Amino acid sequence: MWKLKSLAISVVVVGTLLFGAVVAYAGWGWNAKVDVEGTKISTGWSVAKGGKSQYQAAITISVPANADVSVYEVARSETVSVVHTDQLCSNGAVDATITYLVTGRGHGKDVSVSVDEAGRRGQNFGSATGTLGTPISVNVAIPGDCN
Repeated sequence: MWKLKSLAISVVVVGTLLFGAVVAYAGWGWNAKVDVEGTKISTGWSVAKGGKSQYQAAITISVPANADVSVYEVARSETVSVVHTDQLCSNGAVDATITYLVTGRGHGKDVSVSVDEAGRRGQNFGSATGTLGTPISVNVAIPGDCN
């Protein structure tokens, strides 16, 4: 019985290590989390063929003037700025633009960015691709009513 338990624990440990190695190789950056009028979004970004520690992202979230936005999770490799425009919210959605500027000292390529509902897989509000050092913007309509 103890051999079976040891084998099960070993499989879990090896699986965890392999998952960590794949994520590190894939170059995933962190996913800053932002609450936009009650909808929690994840601002995901990745760099193909590069480790996440070699890159940083400056993320700018542009929202209407009357939108309530708060940043509640950021990684060391990210900065997140919220900019309120002179437009106002309407029709039960917050029209926002999420702009990523990913830079770094690695030799990665092919930057991918996305805006997803945090905590719910499959709910993607928008995504885009681009290159290092070039702003990549995603225009999204996030559910919510501005105050």
